[in-house]
Amino acid sequence: MTRSPVRRRVLCSAASVGAALAAVLSQGGCAARTASPLRTESAALATGADQPRAPSPAPQPKNTPDATAISRTLSLGTFGARIARTDDDRADACRICALRRELPPAKDAGPLPQPAAQSLGRAAEALARQDLATALRLAEESARLAPAHSEPLEVLLLANLARGVAGDVRGTIGRLAALDARNPIALAFAGLEAVQNGRDADAVSALAWFVGDGAVARRGAAIPLPTAVGELEEQCALAALRLGEPLAALEAIALAEVLAGESQGALARLALLRADALHALELDAEAREVLAALAEADRGASDPVTRAVAALAGLRLDALPIEQAALDARYRDAIEACLRSPLDPLALHRVAWLSPAASQEERERAAPRLRALADGDPASAARMALAESLGSSVPSPELRALLRARLAADPRDRTALRLGLRHLADAGADPLCEAACEIARANPNEIDSVAAALLASGLEAERILAALAQAGDRAVADALASRVHALFGFTEDALLIASSARQRAPASAHALVACAMAAAELRDETILLEIDEEALAAGPAIARTLAAAWLGVGDAVRARDRAARAMAADPRDARAALIRARAALEDPVLRAQALEALAALSVGDDATAREARANLAELAGEAPVESGVVAALLDAAREFERLQLPLAFECLALAEELEPSGETIQRVLNRAAAPARPTTLPSWARRLAADAPALPARRRLLVAFDRGDELRPEGQAPAGGQSLSRRHDALLVMDPPARALDEAARAAKRPRTSSASAALARAQLSAGSIDEAARTIESAAGSSGEIPPRAARSLLVLSAEIASRDRASARSMDTAAQVFLSRRPALDQDDLLAAMRVLVAARVGGAELEGRLSSLARAARHAAPEDRDRYAALFRAVVAIERDPYQAARLALALARERRFDRGIRAFFGAAAIAMLAAAGDGASEALSIVRDLHADGAEPFALAGSAPPAENASREEALARSLLRASDAFSLADDEAGSAELLRAALAVDGDLAPALNNLAFMRIDGGTLDAETVALAERAAARAPDDPAVLDTLGVVRYHQGRFRDDARGQGAVTLFRQALRLRPDDPSLATLDHLGDALWRDGDQQAAIRCWQQIAQVAELRYPPDAVGRGIVEFQRREYGLEIVAADDFYRKRHASVMDRAARKLAEIARGEAPSIPECIGAR
Repeated sequence: MTRSPVRRRVLCSAASVGAALAAVLSQGGCAARTASPLRTESAALATGADQPRAPSPAPQPKNTPDATAISRTLSLGTFGARIARTDDDRADACRICALRRELPPAKDAGPLPQPAAQSLGRAAEALARQDLATALRLAEESARLAPAHSEPLEVLLLANLARGVAGDVRGTIGRLAALDARNPIALAFAGLEAVQNGRDADAVSALAWFVGDGAVARRGAAIPLPTAVGELEEQCALAALRLGEPLAALEAIALAEVLAGESQGALARLALLRADALHALELDAEAREVLAALAEADRGASDPVTRAVAALAGLRLDALPIEQAALDARYRDAIEACLRSPLDPLALHRVAWLSPAASQEERERAAPRLRALADGDPASAARMALAESLGSSVPSPELRALLRARLAADPRDRTALRLGLRHLADAGADPLCEAACEIARANPNEIDSVAAALLASGLEAERILAALAQAGDRAVADALASRVHALFGFTEDALLIASSARQRAPASAHALVACAMAAAELRDETILLEIDEEALAAGPAIARTLAAAWLGVGDAVRARDRAARAMAADPRDARAALIRARAALEDPVLRAQALEALAALSVGDDATAREARANLAELAGEAPVESGVVAALLDAAREFERLQLPLAFECLALAEELEPSGETIQRVLNRAAAPARPTTLPSWARRLAADAPALPARRRLLVAFDRGDELRPEGQAPAGGQSLSRRHDALLVMDPPARALDEAARAAKRPRTSSASAALARAQLSAGSIDEAARTIESAAGSSGEIPPRAARSLLVLSAEIASRDRASARSMDTAAQVFLSRRPALDQDDLLAAMRVLVAARVGGAELEGRLSSLARAARHAAPEDRDRYAALFRAVVAIERDPYQAARLALALARERRFDRGIRAFFGAAAIAMLAAAGDGASEALSIVRDLHADGAEPFALAGSAPPAENASREEALARSLLRASDAFSLADDEAGSAELLRAALAVDGDLAPALNNLAFMRIDGGTLDAETVALAERAAARAPDDPAVLDTLGVVRYHQGRFRDDARGQGAVTLFRQALRLRPDDPSLATLDHLGDALWRDGDQQAAIRCWQQIAQVAELRYPPDAVGRGIVEFQRREYGLEIVAADDFYRKRHASVMDRAARKLAEIARGEAPSIPECIGAR
């Protein structure tokens, strides 16, 4: 059957809203996805041709590991516990059709009435050109004309999806369902929303209508389903499996595979789902075949989804009940993977998971192979020693000592260090901390990594700290204790502990490392300078840590120097090389060399190589491409999050097990609030936290699910003497005012440096103590101590905040701010913004303001065209201080006059200043002055940044006139017609033949009610110089109209001819004003019907060519491009340039309909 034109247009529109659908439904519905091809591979069982057979009896497996002992990840997915079924239960297993909800009989509403069809066709056209407001209005109109038809509501749904308003989408779906419960679109969205809200039974009852015999069509009355191919079937399978209906799930999976084509990622995840369904039916042999194929696909696979699914499939294989011989085979497979890829964290974890259940004979067989690889490959020595120790049937002191020695020899392998200390923790807290001290003693620069591994050991933080307090080497133990406090977020305490250790052992490199790291985290350059001097005097042992500390506080020069010292002592120190390269990026001269160094460091799979790749990707504005299994899991999780699939949780959970990370935990928390989260998520969180209770990120996860359990009430600060973990947990649930008080109390513990004063003032402000914060700032400004540049920045920003909040303190903050500004070597945009906030709050004006702004411009960092966007943001921020562009205009003028800046950026400063002067309602004379001054220096406002000045006098004059013309446009845009006229006259004084200036001045005079000889001469001179310019022809037509010359005569063309000629020159975007002028002229000339047609066309042309959203976007983009900021709101511009013309035309038509004469302008030349 041939589709109607309406349906064809709607189909074209439907293709463009896929991305909008995903965005809208992610606000509360289920995200649509890109279509995923999948190979057809359906078994008789999956299609339901045969009922599942009962599994044959098998011998009880020996020493089979529990599924969750293999990995806690498995508790989050559909693998789950086996469903207990009797033979009768299996015989009665539900087919998909039996789960469908009952629907009323189909209704036949007949053909769509013609008026409704016309409105719907125009709605589809509007939707195709992205005019959403018109599409919504016309679709609603069609729905009113045909209330029994679903076609208008379907088009309305597309428009609402494109708008991205979830409430309107749901409202439209509700109307569609109420009109026709069998409508496939209503069914699909009802099922997807039920999935998103965790209502699996409702989801299956709706989505089952798209699977099996008697399935509904996959399109509505007017549009196809706006969902991806295979989405409904996959979500139906997931919901059915969660409901305990694996047979129905297999039917849905089979259809999803048929629909999905050749996408390997989709194939992989559907196969994993199939294996889970088979396992639920106790068909473990069949499940094992599917999983084995998936796990094998990891070899050679490059896409993250296939690799992630392969990892999850391997976990399932390890957890399936099997006999001892098969379990030993899995252990051998893990050992082989470990030997094949020594740095693969999953392989090492599998060895740890499977070792307890593997036979002693198998573990003994693996030991010599692991030892041989360790002896030949130093990089994997620690991992192989760990694998060998894990395989020991009884705790072996010799193997543990070997592990400690190899970790101390090279602790840079974070996975080996973490799992190694976790393994050593089995012997207790004291032996664990002795081992940690031994490793840290030999590697002072790795003390933070050792502390992090201690927290991941599985012991409570309090046991770790107690054992460190009893350790023999006090300096090393205290340094580790300091870093433990820092990792929990109590950096002030960390600094105090490290400082005490430093006092007791001044020569201890470990105490200096802990002090330097705490000082860097607190951004306290004063303390860091002191430590730096002591450490360098002692030699290069901790130069790498110093380099990282200086890089952390933003001092690239010192960071580069300290990294070079570290590399001179150890040329193989890749971390030092990485720090040096990152610091060198800040120097334009060294940037190319730094990029080469990063590229060389990025080769490999260790932490340094991954960080180098991340740095390179960030510099290129791209996401880092990683090949490791953890990176694949995290990338796959993003894809599954987009598709709203629960596999995202499994990927994140496994990534967290392999490499604990606060970022991974945060991603879990971000999705934990969704109703469709796994029901086992809280129990998984508790078990994960119990597995490593000293990891702060996991404690945060635990608190999120057990908020307030055994914690202090919100708003109550943790008491002194409370354990570290309890203090951390209490802070997580504390309300903001109490947290601010706690921060102030901790800041008060610090040595009173300028950085500490800034931290204290910040905490006081957060607690609402503005007076105390002001006194702290005043004290810092009056101190005789050194104020490092970065501390000066913090204090300056705080001065601005206090001045903005408390005008009574503004003058004292202004005095303090001048001190802090003097400590900044070169002011950047943030400095300038803070200084402007203080000046505005202090009401500095007149000559004092001009002098201060000139000083700021002289102190500003060198500016070039590439800084344009940052300065544009600065000007917008200054305007926003009091919603007044005047102060920002004065700053831009001061910057424009700073001759040491690149002339391209000076031209931009001038353009921005002119626009803001126009918006401020004054300043045409200053605009004229700055344009002339900039042109004298070779900078042309409103021209391309960095363009060279014209070489000849005539060209320079033309450029000056052109700039004055553009300046007048800014004043006209801001509705300052007097200022615009002043600049137009100045432009004509330079170039009397500039047609746009002649035209604009002529029209401005007519619009003001003046039609004299000068006005006529201006319009005629413009037409002589630009006879094909529609705007010029329109102006001359208006002149002829007011002269009463409507038709051509011996003197020349009349108004009607001129207006029509102007419209013919712009057929694609005719001027609404010219159409209105033509109607006026035709009416005056007696052709009333033609005039009415002109006025009627205005609304139609506006709807088609000038949709408000598009016009608004265009004017905002124009202003950002020309001036860097908006001086007129998009709505105001549309109202003035388009809506006012539409209103005039509508008023005239209404007057004619009432039998009245239309309100057309009088001919002022005839008065």
